[in-house]
Amino acid sequence: MSRKKKHLTNAKRQASHLPVTSPAPAPAATPAPARPHVSAVEHFGLGSFVLILAVLVSTAMYRTRMLDRLENFHLDSLFILQRKHVSDKIAIVWITNRDYKNLFNAISPLNPRIVSDIIGATARSGARIIAVDLDTSDWTAREHEAAASASRAGSFPRLVWARTGRFDSDGSFYSDPLQGLASDSCYGVPAVVPDQSRVVRRYRPFVIDQRSHLTMPGMPVVLNWLDRHKGGSCMPADLGESDEDRLIDFAGGGGDFARLTAEGVLAVADTAPWRNHNPLAGRIVLIGGAFSQARDVTATPVGTAQGVEVMANSVVSASQGILPIDDDIILAVDLAFGLAVLVVTFYWPGLWVLWGLTLGFPALLMLVSFASYTANRYFLSVVPVVVALILERLLEPRIRHTRAMAAVHRTFSKAFPLAFRRPSKT
Repeated sequence: MSRKKKHLTNAKRQASHLPVTSPAPAPAATPAPARPHVSAVEHFGLGSFVLILAVLVSTAMYRTRMLDRLENFHLDSLFILQRKHVSDKIAIVWITNRDYKNLFNAISPLNPRIVSDIIGATARSGARIIAVDLDTSDWTAREHEAAASASRAGSFPRLVWARTGRFDSDGSFYSDPLQGLASDSCYGVPAVVPDQSRVVRRYRPFVIDQRSHLTMPGMPVVLNWLDRHKGGSCMPADLGESDEDRLIDFAGGGGDFARLTAEGVLAVADTAPWRNHNPLAGRIVLIGGAFSQARDVTATPVGTAQGVEVMANSVVSASQGILPIDDDIILAVDLAFGLAVLVVTFYWPGLWVLWGLTLGFPALLMLVSFASYTANRYFLSVVPVVVALILERLLEPRIRHTRAMAAVHRTFSKAFPLAFRRPSKT
């Protein structure tokens, strides 16, 4: 037998005496650690405490205007997303750069006689109310009367003058005197004041003049009062008890207006086709300056606008503008959403559920706010609710961790009393 075959035979004999072994079984899967049981009392007790604390903090921040920037961002997003359409209530006749050059020879202040001609042409066009959003504080009594006489042409509209002045840094108003106005003349203060970011979002329904100590109504309030009470007094019967700034609706009803140049109105005011049908007839018409030397460009949430455009939006807002939801309702919504988070996280305690709710509820609130604003012009500020949810998410894990560490400390101190014994004072 060859040496190779003999080696193979010996290997087979040795293998036949080896024990037969089965493959090693796979290690059993380690079961996932069970989630620590949390009683309903502990979950809702601690959660409610943190929720109430977060709601109180966010409400205090909201009422002390600490969250204004976030709220303005929320409000501006509603303006931008709204569909705009031409208002059938307001029209604008503005003095453009070309009008300023052709009609006034580029000279300021504006010639009162030319302004009176523009007022007369607007009256003959069928305007129901004419608001002069120009500074006429240096006009004489005769010039004011000439303009009032010009406004009596056509359908005899009501004429409202802008009572200009200045606002101090503390919000105090000092009016410019209007010389020679008749006692029955109508006037209003164009009280739109920029906020801390120098953007106009609100107007004042009335101001208290620090010179005469008289309560002066805002131009939007006067125009809406005259619109509802034809032939009545110029001064609104009830200005309300609060002079808190009111939101200007830059979308929807006040989104756009018919705009005509002063030179164009003067050219066609006495033509038959124009008198039969024109965009000024039956409307509140604001006459204002849009020329560069007027320096009346204002920053708004939807871009820059002329002062007369901001006033037109304010007039619309005074009649059907934004109605802010009361703070108490916001507080109730805040608590309701917080309790909903507690209920859902008790039955579905996963981390993804928790953060899904934290991110999803603000998105749902934004949709609710957008729907209420679109349907009825109700503005539901989601800022305090979102801030409360964020505070709750930051506070609760910290409190739970602190409590858990305290429980561990108590357990080990009982098991190893010597190690956790405090040293005695000598």
